[in-house]
Amino acid sequence: MNSIGNIIGFSILFMLIGYLLGNILFGLILSKIFKVDLRSKGSGNVGSTNILRSFGIFAAIITFIWDSSKAWLSVFISVVILLSVKHLILDYKNVGYIIYLGGLFATIGHCFPIQYLYLLFRYKFDLERAKKYRGGKGAATTAGFMLSISPWVFLICFVLFWIIFFITRYVSLSSMISISVGTILMLIPNLNYFYMLSILGFDNAIFNIKSVSQEFINPSISFSVNWEYLLFIVSIVLLNNIMIIYKHKENIYRLLTRTENKMTKKNKNNIETK
Repeated sequence: MNSIGNIIGFSILFMLIGYLLGNILFGLILSKIFKVDLRSKGSGNVGSTNILRSFGIFAAIITFIWDSSKAWLSVFISVVILLSVKHLILDYKNVGYIIYLGGLFATIGHCFPIQYLYLLFRYKFDLERAKKYRGGKGAATTAGFMLSISPWVFLICFVLFWIIFFITRYVSLSSMISISVGTILMLIPNLNYFYMLSILGFDNAIFNIKSVSQEFINPSISFSVNWEYLLFIVSIVLLNNIMIIYKHKENIYRLLTRTENKMTKKNKNNIETK
């Protein structure tokens, strides 16, 4: 197998790792522990918000941490694998971005788990019959995906989410806006991308990316922008976030018709979100 074949093979491997990790829906695990059918409670969703109203804040925090960790962990595992097999890939330093396929497919696995796809096919694409087995809406998993790419983008979007939430009290709106802004921020070439590659022995310099931390420590360091890397990242993040917006289509309809419930103490048991 030549170098291109290896790149394709490892790309597929990273996608499988991400998809399988994405299929682990912690909300369903909790529902088994508490012996409660989560999909029959509240919004029927398996995300942290429905967990909050069903099992309490501690369970919701744990669910959010796991859902957001799936994408980050997928990318991290991909980095470890790439580092261990770099001798199989000629010029491997120029294809390091394939690790982020793991993060993208972790979100896909969370939103469209294998059981849902199987039943969708079995029921001849009858969405209503397969609806009960759908995954989450992917906002938390996307947050972890962004964290795996750039801590700065994650931090900005995290703060933006809470600002919008405290103003509007709409979790769905806050999620969609912050995620959309994150896509735009990915076009900025000096937000400390590829830090995960650096912590495992890769050097940011080999990707010709000038990071915020490098600029702060040594302003004289200068790298040209590797647009191949950035455009790849922007493309998969854009694809990821289009999927998230699609998963929030019912929320969008309610927002437009002003029937979306706000997250307040009075109606926290009626919200439909992540």
